[in-house]
Amino acid sequence: MMTVKFADGRQVQVDTDREKISKVNGRAFLMYSGETPDSDSVLSRMGDMAPMSVTEIAQGLGTACEKHRHDLVNKRLRRLGTSLRRMGAAALSQGALGQLALESRIIRLSGCFLVGGVDSTKAHIFVVDDFAIENKWPEGFAAIGSAQAIAFSALAAHEVDKSVPLARAIYFAYEAKRIAETDYGVGRKTQLGFATIDGGAEFILEPAIEALEAIYQRRKSFAESDEAAIARLIQPSQP
Repeated sequence: MMTVKFADGRQVQVDTDREKISKVNGRAFLMYSGETPDSDSVLSRMGDMAPMSVTEIAQGLGTACEKHRHDLVNKRLRRLGTSLRRMGAAALSQGALGQLALESRIIRLSGCFLVGGVDSTKAHIFVVDDFAIENKWPEGFAAIGSAQAIAFSALAAHEVDKSVPLARAIYFAYEAKRIAETDYGVGRKTQLGFATIDGGAEFILEPAIEALEAIYQRRKSFAESDEAAIARLIQPSQP
């Protein structure tokens, strides 16, 4: 799903074939959520990510997000006849300073980035936006986007953590994505990948995606025998 924001404030979400996950250096994946102009501008500042470690990619994204936000703030402040540099150098009245500070604080990037991968000794997960670089490896998983709360809940329901075996973790990630599709902002297209210290980062091929979908459909079905058992439990007791 791609979000496009127009100058008049209108926002449109379109389900497209544009990929929002990429393999960046053979050992990591990069995902983004939010408006396309913001993400494109941030990524254009990154340069060649192939030589970077996962941590270096996250740090570079953090710097690029901050710079892009500063550009957005300066663009807004120029309409008021000033800039971030002039705000720091000029003595402003209390009222004007308050207005400019408010203008600069309310401007945020529309989304964020998730970087996940491995180095020679361990795995890493980072969530990056224009204010923070969060290390999510202690939790063992992360989610971004308009339906991140739905995906997070689905993963938490399975008590997902770093001890979950790879095959099971892949299915739980697929299930969380499918459940998250109940949100309007989540597209139907699904891409999955995994990274291991020995093998690096690899995308999961379409036949495996189809097999995961079959498992998902089977697991979500409600057996008639289960329904009958519950019905018996809630029947009023006979006098």
